[in-house]
Amino acid sequence: LSSTSLGVLERRLQSSGQFFRPNRSYIINLSYVAEFEVFSNIIKMENAEIISLSRRKAKQFIHIANPKTEDQAWPDLSW
Repeated sequence: LSSTSLGVLERRLQSSGQFFRPNRSYIINLSYVAEFEVFSNIIKMENAEIISLSRRKAKQFIHIANPKTEDQAWPDLSW
């Protein structure tokens, strides 16, 4: 429990490159990501927690998870 906002924590952890904020409610440790479902934008953690990835953060997360995708065109998934 902390009185510090997630925005402040995110800035503190940003330099390590080990943490990512997938939506407004979570900051995750990338070492504990077990699986990512691309089309549903769901991140599954090793502890079986399921975290939704916001549409705005999807491209950034995919680049972090697989840097080889940088050269590929990003598909238009807007509905």
